[in-house]
Amino acid sequence: MELEVNTIVGLAFTAAFTAWAGVVAHGVKAIRGDLHNISKDLKEESRKLNEYIVQTEARLSVVEDRLKVNHKGP
Repeated sequence: MELEVNTIVGLAFTAAFTAWAGVVAHGVKAIRGDLHNISKDLKEESRKLNEYIVQTEARLSVVEDRLKVNHKGP
């Protein structure tokens, strides 16, 4: 049985599309993994920044209280 040209072309397109879909799926998976890692890093840095802000505000409160004590005036 001899294959027709249309059948061969159809099979070639099917194989090419399948390969292309696999490459796209792999790329999307890699990008999603990178975004997940970035998200984790961002959450950790955000937590550190919030902790630093709280510490800074506490220190400023201490300084403000000490200035009020030292500068009590009329």
